Amino acid sequence: MIKNLICYLLILFWYSGMGQTDSTSTREISKKKDTTLLVDKKKVKDSLSLLMNNKPKKAFLLGALIPGGGQAFNKDWIKLPFVAGAYAAIGYNFNFKQNRFKEFNAFYTEALDCKCKVTIREYPTYKIEWEAKQIKQYRDQFRDNRDVAIFLGIGAHLIIALEAYVHAHLKDFNIDQDLSIKLNVGQGSIGLAYNLH
Repeated sequence: MIKNLICYLLILFWYSGMGQTDSTSTREISKKKDTTLLVDKKKVKDSLSLLMNNKPKKAFLLGALIPGGGQAFNKDWIKLPFVAGAYAAIGYNFNFKQNRFKEFNAFYTEALDCKCKVTIREYPTYKIEWEAKQIKQYRDQFRDNRDVAIFLGIGAHLIIALEAYVHAHLKDFNIDQDLSIKLNVGQGSIGLAYNLH
């Protein structure tokens, strides 16, 4: 019984949609040079002009050239502290790994010059002394970690610029009442009507 009712309603909605008339034929539509349409005495931009908008490109370029520039261009002030925090974390990560690399590079140079064991750490009760071969392994590991931190920083920078690009696109996204689905009860039939731009 319920299956039959659901099938009947689906067929009813399908048939009522087929009998709809073109609502744009009754409206006053005039095309202008600046790719805007006059619909019911309201100015609405068509989708092609929205795609050709230069704001997303400017947001991406500013975000790529200036850290946080894309978010500032979009006037998205709430994201700027997060962007600043991301750049601070990137800088701290790089600085820490660069300092470790410099420290072990100095130990390695000292071990090669004197051809002896070098004191890495000195504690009150004992010392940690390594040969050049051991120090070189750690130095190379810290160099690799520093290089990975550089690439992660570049990737994070591009992601932040890309976020500004996407946000600039979504600022022009049409969310007015014409996108809603509404029940159309009129002219002796029941059906759903929707408008998409």
